[in-house]
Amino acid sequence: MAGMFDNCSSLIKLNISCFNTNNLTNIKGMFYKCSSLKELNLFNFNTFNVLNIRGAFYGCSNDLKNQIISEKKNINIEAFEEI
Repeated sequence: MAGMFDNCSSLIKLNISCFNTNNLTNIKGMFYKCSSLKELNLFNFNTFNVLNIRGAFYGCSNDLKNQIISEKKNINIEAFEEI
């Protein structure tokens, strides 16, 4: 899923709670610079096997970042840094 929604600057709302992410290992830049994204449903989004999370949410709004941090305790600071 690396770069899956990269630069989708018009994306506002997304629900990916039905994605099977049990074997997910790479989400590098998945939502990179999705600056208009305000609501993201990550319920059931399993990141325990992810090895590369760098920049997954870089360039997203601070409101979205705060939502992600409060919902997913295991997503680290690398997810918000530049790739």
